Amino acid sequence: MTSAQEPEVVAVWRESSPIGRRFEELLADGTVCAWTEPPLGETY
Repeated sequence: MTSAQEPEVVAVWRESSPIGRRFEELLADGTVCAWTEPPLGETY
């Protein structure tokens, strides 16, 4: 893999609740990228 390529995503988790949504991606290099979003219709 060259530095210009992004690591492959090997697993994805999604969780929704009344207070928002959480996403996590496990990458092939062992790192985890996680982020949250507000509930649908709400602003950040």
